[in-house]
Amino acid sequence: MSYLVNWFRKLRRGTTSIDYKALTETCMDVIVQVGPDMELVYVSPSVKAMLGWSPTELIARGKGLVYEEDIAQIEINSEKLKQGDAEFHRQTFRVYAKDGSLRWMEGQARRINTNGRAAAGFVISMRDISERKLIEERLKTISVTDELTGLGNRRAFNTALIREWRLALHENTQLSFALLDLDHFKGLNDE
Repeated sequence: MSYLVNWFRKLRRGTTSIDYKALTETCMDVIVQVGPDMELVYVSPSVKAMLGWSPTELIARGKGLVYEEDIAQIEINSEKLKQGDAEFHRQTFRVYAKDGSLRWMEGQARRINTNGRAAAGFVISMRDISERKLIEERLKTISVTDELTGLGNRRAFNTALIREWRLALHENTQLSFALLDLDHFKGLNDE
């Protein structure tokens, strides 16, 4: 503990230097610098373990890494950062690994400020959250499915009913609803 206290004291006095290159190149997250023209300037080596690309391959590839459905939202948020409407933004999106698979990423972008209003670029820290997304999807499925039958449960029914009700109102159409009361359902279920 005293080691850390002494280190922070030295850091405040300016007697301890910080090796930023070592920080970015040993970080498990992928650190990316994007220039003002939205081209990749730097990609940390951790991208190789996470996505299979080498930093030079990724920089050469440039665009086409982000899944098409996620590009529009990234562009909107990038424009906010670029124009100075935001200093920082966090977003989840999908990217292509070198093997062609999709990986869920959580990206945190911060603009690189200049004296003017426009950003000199961005620094993005990306973390693979694919496993977390799989667990979330599984939990979502479990929450709306009857474990015994595999059919939708009451929560699924309520969600579908609300969705269809809103659709009928929006399209000014009618909605039909059928309710069945099956006697001796156990026999039917067993067959």
